[in-house]
Order: sequence, then C-alpha cells, then structure tokens
Amino acid sequence: MAQAAQTEDSIAALRKDLSTLSGDVQKLMKAISHDASANAQNGADHLKDQAAILAERARAASAQAAAAVARSGKAAVGEVENQIGQHPLSSVLIALGTGFVIGKLLDRH
Repeated sequence: MAQAAQTEDSIAALRKDLSTLSGDVQKLMKAISHDASANAQNGADHLKDQAAILAERARAASAQAAAAVARSGKAAVGEVENQIGQHPLSSVLIALGTGFVIGKLLDRH
C-alpha cells in the first residue's frame, strides 16, 4: 500500500509539474508573440520614416530639375529674342516662310 500511495503522490506531483510547465509555455508564447509584434511595428515605423525621407529627397530633386529647366528655357527665349532684335527682317521672313510651309502641309490633308 505504501507503494500505491507513493505512486499516487508521484503522479500528482507529475500532474502539477505538467500544469506548471503548460502555464510557463503559454506565458512564453505570449511573450514571443508580443516581442514579434513590437519588432514588426518598429520595422514598419522605420520603413515609413525611410519612405518619408526618400519622398522628400525626390521632391527636392524634382524642384531643382524644374528650376534648372526654367532657367534653361528663359535663357533660350532670351537668345531667340536677342536674335530677332538683331535681325528683325530675316526673322519676319523666316516666320512667314515657316507659316506658308505649314499651311501648305495642312492643306494637303
């Protein structure tokens, strides 16, 4: 009988240990899940920050490119105006000839 009582005590202790182990595993799984969620959120925040930085760089680069195109266009217009001012008669004749050619091309269609 002593052996049966000892076996029952061992089984009860084993059940208690398994219950404790089960609780510990559940706590560990919750902690791992929480850490994974926190890491994912940190990664998402980092990606958002990097995307915002890249978007700002793209805006700055496009603004610089637009300013360069505007300067280049103004310089070209200035050069054309200068040429027209230096050669007004030639400019009018060239414009007249170009208009005549374009008119003839459009009449064909």
